[in-house]
Amino acid sequence: GLRRTTPTPSEAMRTAIDGLPSVALLDAADVTDADAAGMGTNQVVQEYLPLLSDEGDPLALVAVWRDAAPLLSGVDAARRDIVLVTLAAAILLGLVLIGVFWAAQKRILRQQAELVEAERRDPLTNLLNHGAVVTVLAEVVESTRARGGRFGLALVDIDNFRLFNDTHGHEAADQVLLRVADWLEREDGVDKAVARYGPDE
Repeated sequence: GLRRTTPTPSEAMRTAIDGLPSVALLDAADVTDADAAGMGTNQVVQEYLPLLSDEGDPLALVAVWRDAAPLLSGVDAARRDIVLVTLAAAILLGLVLIGVFWAAQKRILRQQAELVEAERRDPLTNLLNHGAVVTVLAEVVESTRARGGRFGLALVDIDNFRLFNDTHGHEAADQVLLRVADWLEREDGVDKAVARYGPDE
């Protein structure tokens, strides 16, 4: 019901009388402009809403006190939702970053392996180069000596290759080297290593 009271104006009420609305969240014990004890709540939303004339002068003041529990529970729910969304976004972002770093690391390792392998290969024939085959040969000699086994070694030298190169040109000579390399790689063999040891060897 409505009741008529003449309270001592608080600072918030004086602000509203001057024409500015005022909203505050207060403990029920701090409400000075009304009796909040009858609401049976600990916290109260206090609102002062001035009614203004067309010229902006205050004509009347509407004061509202209401239980803050529903508002605060809504704020708590919104805060909880924000925290959950933020955590989910952080976890998702972390997983994306882990995936990006993993893919980058995998790519770097693959490129590094390709670079190392490229250093071991002859650019024309893609066979092992001189340095790589010397290393392989040293390893084979040591392992064969340790187990008392045998291995075979063949050095293929293309006869008159310099004359062929001078007569038919570099492109034709390169084709000869590629065909010989292809033939040697296609031959069956166990644990075979084929390399370009020298210009025509």
